Order: sequence, then C-alpha cells, then structure tokens
Amino acid sequence: MASKNPRLSELAAQIAEQAVILEKFLDDNNLPQPSFGVQGPAAFPVGADQKAANDARFSLIGATKDLRGLVVGPADTLKWLVLCDHNVTAALQAVYHFKIAQSVPLDGSPISIADLSRAVSLDELNLARVVRMVMSERIFVEPRQGYVAHMAASLLLAQDRGMQAIVGHMCSESFPSAARMGECLETYRGSEEPQHSAFMMCMGSWAAGGGEEHIVSGNEWKDLGQAVVVDVGGSLGHVSLALASAYPNLRCIVQDLPFNTAANDLIASQNKSRQVTFQPHDFFNPQPVLPAETMTSVSTAVYLMRYILHDWSDTYARKILAHVRDAMASATRDRKNAYLVIADAVLPPPLSGIPAAQERTLRAFNVSMFAQLNACKRDTSAWGALFRSVDGRFVIESIRPPSPGSS
Repeated sequence: MASKNPRLSELAAQIAEQAVILEKFLDDNNLPQPSFGVQGPAAFPVGADQKAANDARFSLIGATKDLRGLVVGPADTLKWLVLCDHNVTAALQAVYHFKIAQSVPLDGSPISIADLSRAVSLDELNLARVVRMVMSERIFVEPRQGYVAHMAASLLLAQDRGMQAIVGHMCSESFPSAARMGECLETYRGSEEPQHSAFMMCMGSWAAGGGEEHIVSGNEWKDLGQAVVVDVGGSLGHVSLALASAYPNLRCIVQDLPFNTAANDLIASQNKSRQVTFQPHDFFNPQPVLPAETMTSVSTAVYLMRYILHDWSDTYARKILAHVRDAMASATRDRKNAYLVIADAVLPPPLSGIPAAQERTLRAFNVSMFAQLNACKRDTSAWGALFRSVDGRFVIESIRPPSPGSS
C-alpha cells in the first residue's frame, strides 16, 4: 500500500489507466474478458510470464482496495471485517459440506430454492440464508426471487476437485483453528511444538499437484549434467515427474512416508519408472545412502524440498535440514557436487512495496500456518538464520521468485 494518502480521484484515474492496459492486452491476445457469469474464465486470463499485464493487474487490485478502504472509512472497515468476512467463510463451509454447488444446474439455468433444498437435504430457510450470504461475493446469483443459478466462481467450485479440496480444507479445518488464535497464543507462549497450535486445540489432535512450472523452468537443471534429484517429502511425485519429462539427464527419487503407495502408481502410469523411483522415508530420520548404481552414474546430487519447511517451526526444520546436510556431506566425500533447492514462500519485509493483494495473501498464509501447525512462513533474514543455525556452510546463493500465477 502506498505510504501517502492519495485522493479519491487519483486512485480512480489509476484504476481507469490500468483497466485500459488490461483490456487492451486481452483484446490483442484474443483472450476472454473477465466476467462474473458462467461463461467467464475460471482464472484471470493472464499468463504467469506476462509481466506487464500482471503488473497492471496487481496495481489495479491494490488501487481498488485502497479506494474502497478510503470510501468505507476506518470505523466501517473494522465493523465490516468482523461482521462479514468470517460469516462468508461460514456460509461457504455449508456450501461445501452440503455440496450445494454440485446440485445447481451446470448449464447456468436456475433451480428453485425449494428443489435445491430437497436435493441437498437442507431446509429452505437455512439454504436461502447460506446461498444469499455467498451471493454477496458473486458466488451464485438469484436471477429471480426464490431461484439460484451459477456464477463463474460457484461453477468452478462445482466442477473443479482441486478447488473443492482447497475450500474444504480452509473452511472446515483452517477456519475453526483461526478462531482460537488468541487462546493458543495465551496458552502456549513461545512454543514451537506442532501440537501447540490453534488447529490442534480445535481439532484435538495440502499436498497438491500442479504448479510445478517455476521448479522446472527456474533452475539450470540441464547444466548439471547427469544428476540425481532427491525430492524430500515429494508426496505423489508430481514435481519429479515434471522434471523427468523436461530433463532426461535427471534421475529423481521421490521420498515420502511408507503408506504413500499412490506415488508408485502415478510414476508407473507416466511410464517414468526408469527415471523416477519412490523411496519410503520419514524426513525426521537420517537420509538413506543413495544407491551405489545411481552415484556411479551421476556427478551431482540435488536435495529438493518444495513446500516442506513452512509446515514446521524452526526447531523441527533444523532436524530435517540436519539430515539433509549429512547426506550432502556424504555426497561431497564421494566427490560429487551437492546442492539444496528450497521451493517455498519468502515473506516480504515490512514496507517492501510489493502489491498489497500479494502481501495480504502471504500474510494470511503465515497466520494460517501458525494456527494449524504452529509453523511459519519466513522472510529472507529468517531463512538465512535457519540455515546458519544448522550449519555455517549453508549459503543462500540466490532467491528466484516465480512470476505471479506459478509456484
């Protein structure tokens, strides 16, 4: 957010200017214009590599947020935040739980609240209460009184299993945890234990595929020569499979807990069993010795951790990294190059000047990680301190942020 207090007319002019840039970009590239309707694109149709268009987009988002904040004013900002935001999430939780989006016609035609009530086994009064709450965010629409139809966002929720998983997790697990943030801070002052989180207080006790573009394109994998990549906590192996498809010089070992047998199935289905293998491993235990037949054929060992360390406080992150350090030291004793690649969020410092919408998302994830796992996102300074606390030989050679939209 800008440090000065802009006038309403200045913000309005900035909004108009950036909107023209975006509209022209979409028209020039034969891309669809954004729309709330069911024919609208599921995501804003600007590729992650389109820097100028993405800059205009985030500038527009920031300016509209600033303009709204000034017009709403401090008093109503606070009142609306505590009144509206969590109630939208609560209503969305019900939409997810009762599979309401999946029960509305996918062709955009309306369904009566009475018929929808029978389809989802929820009484009409509460069904109407729920869907009209999320309609305030343009999720569903009431084309005429007593009827519900899809908008682009609700249609996405109805059809996209990945989005269903995200909404379900955030509404059913993260959302209840967040409500106990203050109690958790009071009870477990300064603790870094994962069980001392608001999520654990609430519950009593997201490995997703996709988004590998930055991993694949953001590093000089081809320049490594023959190399082995150890995908620590690699889940089903999506990242390793993407790397193997792009770089025939890489052999990948996907490490995850022994019960993750689905990884073998996915690797086999992609016909990559010769290049990608699954290795049962708990990263809190010492790293296995790399197979001799692998080490004789490669010159470099790369340990890759994608979205692993943000799940753990420094206490536990140090344990994970210490085992990787020992494995890297073993590789160097065998006269191999050894590298550690971390794919994770890097929080901006305060007053960094990044677009407000991006900073808000990062800050929200940081609070969410604390609430659920007593873990954290880290800024550059915190990452450096973490590495140094494990071994002074760890040096951050570079930080390569992805383009907006990739991960």
